Amino acid sequence: MPLFSSEVMPLLTPLPNETLFSILSRHHAFWGHSLARKTSLLLFGKERGGYHHDLPNCVHAFCERTENRYGSSAEICLERTLLRFYRCFISTNETDNAIAVMSGTNVCHLKLRLGILTSRFRANHPLKACPSCVRQDIETKGWSYWHIEHQYPGVWYCNIHGELLGESEVKSNGVERFQWGLPNFHQLKIPLVDCNAVPQIAGLSKFIVELVHAESELAIDFACMYLVYRGALKEQGYQIGKRFRFANITSSFQQYLLGFSGITELRCVLKSDTEIQNQLQSLLRPPRARPHPLRHLLIMHWLFETYENFLSQYKNEINTSARNFVFTPEQTDNRLSRCNGEKRMQFNLLVDQIQNKTISIRAVANQIGIDTATAMVWAAQEGLAISRRPKKLTEDIRQKIIQKLNAGIAKRDIAAEHTISIVTVTHILRTEVGLHRKWQEACFRAKQNNARNEWSQLLETNGIFGVKFIRVLSPSTYAWLYRNDREWLMLNSPVRKLVSREKRSSVNWDERDLILSQAIEQAALQVQLSLGRKKMMLWHLYQKIPELKAKLGHLKQLPVTAQTLFRILGKNITTNKISANESIETFL
Repeated sequence: MPLFSSEVMPLLTPLPNETLFSILSRHHAFWGHSLARKTSLLLFGKERGGYHHDLPNCVHAFCERTENRYGSSAEICLERTLLRFYRCFISTNETDNAIAVMSGTNVCHLKLRLGILTSRFRANHPLKACPSCVRQDIETKGWSYWHIEHQYPGVWYCNIHGELLGESEVKSNGVERFQWGLPNFHQLKIPLVDCNAVPQIAGLSKFIVELVHAESELAIDFACMYLVYRGALKEQGYQIGKRFRFANITSSFQQYLLGFSGITELRCVLKSDTEIQNQLQSLLRPPRARPHPLRHLLIMHWLFETYENFLSQYKNEINTSARNFVFTPEQTDNRLSRCNGEKRMQFNLLVDQIQNKTISIRAVANQIGIDTATAMVWAAQEGLAISRRPKKLTEDIRQKIIQKLNAGIAKRDIAAEHTISIVTVTHILRTEVGLHRKWQEACFRAKQNNARNEWSQLLETNGIFGVKFIRVLSPSTYAWLYRNDREWLMLNSPVRKLVSREKRSSVNWDERDLILSQAIEQAALQVQLSLGRKKMMLWHLYQKIPELKAKLGHLKQLPVTAQTLFRILGKNITTNKISANESIETFL
């Protein structure tokens, strides 16, 4: 039997580009419920189901109770929630995980996993609407409703009616958090922006909407976007030789960001020159973490202005620069497990060629499109020894350098002794099988011995003063041992001496004991006169002396009071702090 009957509880037809929250809010108004939880119970089976306007929970329960009239869980999440925006910037596995979380009952960690909470952008996703769209929807459809493209982060302009979007003053800021609601003229706050900045805001909004709607046409790999940015900056004259003119780049980008000073959502990007330069530098190198999509969208719109220009540049750069880009030995270390499919194929081909010994390492590197030094590092990581052609670095010198590296000697000292560059020593360290690990272990042992010896000397001469005093003498030694050799440090630290101190109470218990016992005597006489022959209980005294209940836990300090209570009440003492047969007699 269906959960909804078209005669009793009819379901509404979804409107074009309508969000799930808008559909639910229209049902709440259509059914005329006075309490939001009634609508939630009907549609989700929970009083707090689906109330999030951006990334709701209990979507699977909603589909079951409406018999998939609005689509499956995946279709609703990808088309009628803000996951439609975020799926363009995350992997397929992350998208599937988000759908699974939203289908369940708890979405409290979803924004953290998507990188929204730690991005310094607003994580509450304000509800936005175009005043002209609201007016037109009421006239043509009979309802005002929330359009999904207006809710995308960074979209603050309606390109249909050519006006700024208004931000709702409820829901996202905690007001009416668990309520349903539709766009209302009186609750929309239009941002105050400079007239000259409106075209820029409109351009960014159009860029975002087109990128999100074209996501199915081209899956953008944001791990390679730094290559696209580099290529665009080079074409625009921001690169001299191999270096970027970051002063000019920062100045231009900061001038661009000033246009968004009136938008609350984007205000956090207005920072100092140094902070903006650091942000740009992080976007122009291989990413270590996933930044908020708005950081990508801002620099993409600044560089390309339109989505068509970006798409053309992206396709060209991925087909050329990505194939020819070379990792340096430092960048290559420990990255093969995270590289893309093309790099993995190059690595497998390199290993096969070296094992078969068909051509030289340089020929293999040229064939697969990588640097010779990178090929040698990859081979060393796989445990493959390669033949070398000594030039200035003879085999005798090379073996001496390897011995010193095995002993943990610093690269700078080795380079100075043999009059070679540190880069050459690093190359030997990275390309000799197992040498890098042995050098790291030897360096650690040397640092450990030095730190232990220094701490032992300080302990011998200053141990009587305690560990805090020794820490001040050599804070770096203590910090290294605490982080890397804590067990030894704990065994070789001064024993903390416990100084027994007699507690001195500020309360005069003797005086308090006498005053309280006298008050009990007087209260007992008054209670007994009113009770007659009835038994007097402890709660009768509470009514006369309210502070008595708090003092029952301190009867050891109030012996006279304990005797008075036992004499008046005898065994008729019942409380959670004292028992009738034991506690009072113990205190006497």
